[in-house]
Amino acid sequence: MITLFAILTVAIYRYLISLRIPHINRHRNDWFGIKAKATFVARCSELLVEGRKRFGESPFMLTAIFGERLVLPEEWLGWVASHPDLDHQAHVAEEFFGYLPGFEAIAAINDPHAFVISLIKSRMSSMTPSMLKSFREQADNVLAEEFGDDESFHPINWTSACIKLVSHMSASIFVGPELASNAKWQEITLTYTRNMFNACVVLRSWPTPLRRFAVWFIPEGKVCRDQIAEARALVANYLRGNREKLKGTAFEWMDPRADPTTTQLALAMASIHTTSQLLNQALLDIAFAAQDQNHIVSQLREELQGCLESAHGEIGPATLPKLGLLEACIKETQRLKPQTAVNLERMALRSVVLPNGMRIAAGSMVCVNATKMWRQDIWGDDSESWNPSRWAARDSESLATGTKTNTPLLPAGDKLVNSSARHFAFGKGRAICPGRFMVNAELKIALGAILDGWDCRLSESDFATAKATGRNRVDWVPYGFETLVNENVVVEVRRRK
Repeated sequence: MITLFAILTVAIYRYLISLRIPHINRHRNDWFGIKAKATFVARCSELLVEGRKRFGESPFMLTAIFGERLVLPEEWLGWVASHPDLDHQAHVAEEFFGYLPGFEAIAAINDPHAFVISLIKSRMSSMTPSMLKSFREQADNVLAEEFGDDESFHPINWTSACIKLVSHMSASIFVGPELASNAKWQEITLTYTRNMFNACVVLRSWPTPLRRFAVWFIPEGKVCRDQIAEARALVANYLRGNREKLKGTAFEWMDPRADPTTTQLALAMASIHTTSQLLNQALLDIAFAAQDQNHIVSQLREELQGCLESAHGEIGPATLPKLGLLEACIKETQRLKPQTAVNLERMALRSVVLPNGMRIAAGSMVCVNATKMWRQDIWGDDSESWNPSRWAARDSESLATGTKTNTPLLPAGDKLVNSSARHFAFGKGRAICPGRFMVNAELKIALGAILDGWDCRLSESDFATAKATGRNRVDWVPYGFETLVNENVVVEVRRRK
């Protein structure tokens, strides 16, 4: 009874505070927020842009499918990133129920000892030659299977191939090549994240005090628990074998106190979805450019070939930074399609006073509006167009005509792995994405292998649709805060002669 009273008290306090803040998608007589949530799912990015226009540098409330969010202006980016009482880990734990059975991978990410994050920071912030070699071997194997050797254009399931690419490359250093090629392990790591998110959606429809009980009865919760059990059996059997195969993998690097199974699931969950989304969109943008008579693809191949020749045919740690034009393409894709239209999602650990003097309650969820990354007043008239020359030191004309230049690419502050006030897709501050160096390596290896071995294009109808927008790219699909790849777009490939 005391717990219920405390929950109601906090909820009422938050509600009273929210009344003092303008609301972007509240509807009259929408007592259960049904209209507000539907608007959030379908038009969230538009709401964020509208909120900026209406409220300027002031925060505003937004009703999401998972509750109320306080959207903070971009000018507060540094303040949010450095505030000790605004915590990302607490946000993740609360949002994705890391305290419930079946959600142990979330609990692993939020472990107070920071086993997962420390492992990523210490071992995956710099890519070794053996890591890059493993990435290339896995990429070659997947592409040979998914793209084939047909020298005439044929359609492929690019979304499936893309997820498989990232999953196999990541697993090659997370668990090693043997378990990475295990079909059951691949199935679990690819589906656990989706199943967990589905369970979260169902649990959010239950009152907070009942969720600890509901998780045992909803089918989605059982699926997650069963997958955890299956993963434990696979890992236990794998660890009983020859320990030599664990060298150079996360099994060797992780803290001995960490749970090996949930740590591995946490690594997979943190890497596969976001990385495959960026890789997927990057190839769509490059494929569109190739069809649109843009010479950038020939320049990318020229750059790649030069790097391979100077590195005896292999992309090593010293070679990755030299793929500057490819990096500019990825950076531009990420600018236009960050994983979410907000960033720096945080939970207030205690009552916090905002820069404008307003106080928010402990437990409040906040985020920073990220739509400035494609806003016209920041990027110019072509702010919504894909244009890698924003990042490359080459001018627009040289990229369009194929003119050669030895001008260095991407100043240090604009590197893909770096965050800035105008491009913060990886976050900012102490909670910046720790796996961004691995993302950089995987995307360059995968796209390099594709460019080296295949020609890619969009289907005729998909190219025409994208061309008609005048944005030099394939549009993404909105779903709440997320910006998702359009999986209906057909990619066609042919083996290069």
